[in-house]
Amino acid sequence: RQGGALDRGSRLGGAQLAAAGVSLRQGGALVRESFEEEPSLQLLASLYGKAAPSIADVLGLLYANKKIGGLVRRYRDQGQMDRAAAAELDVLLDEVSLCLQRLEQFSWFLHRHATAKITGEQTAAQHAHETQLLRNNIVEVKKAELISGYIPLEESFMRNSVDKALKGGGKDEEDKVSSLVDEVFYVLKRCTFRALQTSSLNAMGDIIMYVNTLLVTTYKDALEQLLSSTDRLGELNLSGGLANLFRGTTVGGQVADMSRRQLGSAFDGTAYNNFQVSAGYVSKLLEALEGELRRVFGGANKKDEDKARECLSELKNANQVLTKSLQDAISRLGSVLERFFGPQLNAFGALDFESVQGEYGESQAVAELISSIESTLEPFRGELNEANFDSLVVTIVDQIVAPSFEKLVLGRKPCSFSLSGAMQFDRDLRSLSSFLSGLASRSVRDKLTRLSQIAIVLNLDDPSEIWEYNWGEQGAAGSA
Repeated sequence: RQGGALDRGSRLGGAQLAAAGVSLRQGGALVRESFEEEPSLQLLASLYGKAAPSIADVLGLLYANKKIGGLVRRYRDQGQMDRAAAAELDVLLDEVSLCLQRLEQFSWFLHRHATAKITGEQTAAQHAHETQLLRNNIVEVKKAELISGYIPLEESFMRNSVDKALKGGGKDEEDKVSSLVDEVFYVLKRCTFRALQTSSLNAMGDIIMYVNTLLVTTYKDALEQLLSSTDRLGELNLSGGLANLFRGTTVGGQVADMSRRQLGSAFDGTAYNNFQVSAGYVSKLLEALEGELRRVFGGANKKDEDKARECLSELKNANQVLTKSLQDAISRLGSVLERFFGPQLNAFGALDFESVQGEYGESQAVAELISSIESTLEPFRGELNEANFDSLVVTIVDQIVAPSFEKLVLGRKPCSFSLSGAMQFDRDLRSLSSFLSGLASRSVRDKLTRLSQIAIVLNLDDPSEIWEYNWGEQGAAGSA
């Protein structure tokens, strides 16, 4: 498709570069044969200078015939484009990208010839001077003009395509994700790969920065708007304003009167899944671009390749921003769900561990707490994808359950636990830890490490035995 779309001017540009390359190789071979030495940089620059005007003319022809300057002004002011205009612009961007790629690869070809004659004794200044001989001003000016048109047009194409995708509806019932996520990242992958294939650090760097900005502003705002939209019943704001549910709002009063089952039935986890899948797509996009970078920049010098890799690192910021937004939303959701198992958690905290005597086993209070947490979370397992459900479980353990259990112990005197009471607490903690670990696909025991250490301390016969555990040493799971 790309080859068929290129017009005569673009093909002529490739032919001019190929002819210049052949001239340099043949000229160098003739010098070696006649004078038994490598051709000088001045000779290489002279040979290139013969082809430069024709190359510059082709670049100017492409810019003028395709009316690139006019397109930049139109889409900068107009913003929107119809489907036909977007398709035409897509083809034009492919053409410009290929033209820029050939220019940059020809520059690498010249650079290899220039550096072949530079010895280790020459200074950096000499190196810069000699390599500069192979840069032709008229070609560089036209190339810069082409890049200055490519960048805003690629950004306009990307912005227009993403805006249209965000306005679309639909949901993948199997993956529990809005269809807009796949559509947006298809566009971003196409545009970033095209920018990388230009082999131009300026073009690639600007487009990657624009993608990062688009993801952390327009795209993130759209996903958060989905979090703030009404639930499937059209009555409650369950996914979005969760932080305000218990601040005297009408919605807060409505939720407070809902049963666990009603809340679970009303909840739609798509907005949460959108964030999680999007953050994963950013990581996959970065990985794919790094693989393509190694292929595209295979002929470049190491310095250019390192700069290109540094440009790609901008995308890590987008991943971090989307991940944080997701974590904040899940944290708010966990706070809302606490009201359903909070009474059982308080009941366990009120147990009298001082009067426990004789045989011990799992207490009725912890059994009821486990049952309450399980019935509260069960409806959310079907709405959230696996990664988000695991995050919800971890959040509840880390922010609600573990602090409550620690407060239970640390808020009492050591004498508040009899020998049997300490054993009872340890048994209850083990039962709860086993249940929570089975609830998620990843272990949550690390969130209960400090509690496990507290339970061990409560069951010591002598305080000095604590030193046998070597807590607090480097590499230990926790600290005394």
